[in-house]
Amino acid sequence: MKFFLSNIKKDMVINALLLLIIGCVLLLFPTQVVRMTCYALGAILLVYGGMLLHQYFSSTVRSSLTLAFSVVLLIAGGFVILRYDLVISLIPFLMGIVFLFFGLQECRMALSLKQADYPKWSVNLLLAVLVLIVAAVLLFYPFRAASLAVRFIGGALIYSALSQLWTIHCLSSHAKDFFQ
Repeated sequence: MKFFLSNIKKDMVINALLLLIIGCVLLLFPTQVVRMTCYALGAILLVYGGMLLHQYFSSTVRSSLTLAFSVVLLIAGGFVILRYDLVISLIPFLMGIVFLFFGLQECRMALSLKQADYPKWSVNLLLAVLVLIVAAVLLFYPFRAASLAVRFIGGALIYSALSQLWTIHCLSSHAKDFFQ
C-alpha cells in the first residue's frame, strides 16, 4: 500500500509540473501555440483527405461522395495551414457578433427599465455598454482576442499546477501518513 500511495504522489507531482510547463508555454507563446495547433489540424485534414483519395482510386467500387469529401478535406487542410490567421480570427469574430446582439438586447432592456421607472436602470445600461465594448474588441481585434484567450488558459493552468503542488506539499508535511 505504501508503494501505491508514493506512486500516486509522484504522479500528482509530475502532473502538476506538466501543467505548469504547458501553462508557461501558453502564457509566453500564445501565437506560436495557436499557429502550431492550426498546422497540426491542417496536417490531419490533409492526411485524412489523402487517405480517402487513395481509397477512392485504389477501390474497385468508387463513390463520388468519397471523392468529394476527400477533395473538401484537402482544400480545408490547405486552407487551415495557409490561412491560419483567418481561422484563428474567425472564432472570436463570431463570438463578437453574438456579444453584439446580447449587448444591444441588454441596452433595449435597460431602456425599458428606465421607462418602467426602475431606479437603478443605469447600472443595467452600463453593463450592456461593457458587453458592447467586449463585442467591439472581438470584432475589430479578433486575433489579439484569441491570443489573450490562450494566455488566460495558460495562466489558469499555471494557477492549477501551483495549487496542486501546494496541496501535495501540505498533505506531505501535515498529514505525514497520507502518502505512506
